[in-house]
Amino acid sequence: NQNADRFLTLLRDSGVKCYDFRKTLHDDGMKHHEAFFVTDHHWKPETGLWAAGHILKILRDDLGWMVDVDILSTENFEYVIYPEWSLGSQGKKLTLMRAKPDDFTMIYPKFATNLQIKMPQIGLDVSGDFTNFYDTEQIKEKNYYKLDNYCAYTYGNQSLIKVYNNSAMNTKRLLIIQDSFS
Repeated sequence: NQNADRFLTLLRDSGVKCYDFRKTLHDDGMKHHEAFFVTDHHWKPETGLWAAGHILKILRDDLGWMVDVDILSTENFEYVIYPEWSLGSQGKKLTLMRAKPDDFTMIYPKFATNLQIKMPQIGLDVSGDFTNFYDTEQIKEKNYYKLDNYCAYTYGNQSLIKVYNNSAMNTKRLLIIQDSFS
């Protein structure tokens, strides 16, 4: 939190408008610790979907984009839960002797998607539905120390991801500078 506070202060002092989802999380009545994995410092995928909904609201309310914020309602997604499947970075340091693995959820849209996804670092350039974001090799089996199920989303931390929504009804562009939470 101290690092985030310092970073946000630097941005705001430079005139950059910022959104701090830590406050939004609490304003929505969510419990901070339940938004994160127990054995890792990352948000759960469910928390990421919640944040994406708030980003759509910002695009609509603050920037005037014509977006359907209801598209990210939880009922528009399928949740596949892998019980005790995730042993995050903090859990791996403690080992299974002292840490209980977290459940891990893969989230799939129930609605049609048509995207082109480019991740130059790994040579990925595909078109199709949203599942092209997922590296299912990371969840094919429960292996706490050799596989990283968190990397099933967007093939882990990529330095650049370009996404083109082929179904978009506008030509808007969005740049997201992210850390591992995105």
